[in-house]
Amino acid sequence: LLAAGSSAAIAAGFDAGAVIKAIAPAVKGGGGGKPAMSQAGGKDASGIDSALALARETLAPNRG
Repeated sequence: LLAAGSSAAIAAGFDAGAVIKAIAPAVKGGGGGKPAMSQAGGKDASGIDSALALARETLAPNRG
């Protein structure tokens, strides 16, 4: 999994690390990084659809 944001998104409060921490458990994984870019690996690829759904939910309140 990978999350990344532009400098404008970060200035508006985006944190790629927080997104990854929220979605990585869906694939039985973990990860981290910086606000601009974070990544995670996992042990259960069957959870990828759940991870993507969680990412959409996590990001939805921030959409303009």
